Amino acid sequence: MILFSLVKEFVIQTVAQGVLTLIERFKQSFVQWLQQIPEMIQDKVDGIVYGCKTFVREQLGINKEISDNYAFNGKQWQKTTVTREVRSSEVPYEISSQISNGEVLDVTEELELYMK
Repeated sequence: MILFSLVKEFVIQTVAQGVLTLIERFKQSFVQWLQQIPEMIQDKVDGIVYGCKTFVREQLGINKEISDNYAFNGKQWQKTTVTREVRSSEVPYEISSQISNGEVLDVTEELELYMK
């Protein structure tokens, strides 16, 4: 009975670690992509980029990471949106379960906490 309990605990910890690893990889991938965006939009933005909001969206079976970037040119604000498709297998269940078809999930705060 003790052996079964130990095996059960090991399996639970292993599964939990696998889930955490998937979430960790997703966040790392998202952050790496976000770090590339300023260079990607430099020629499209008139002004200085001050910040961004980040989202995940699933629509018709296609997952997208979305970044709304906000710049100010001294007179007005400009919003530039950048998206990329990601495979369903790359989106952790904890995130994909929170979005339905067409809805957008704001993950800005979660990524900010991850980056600290």
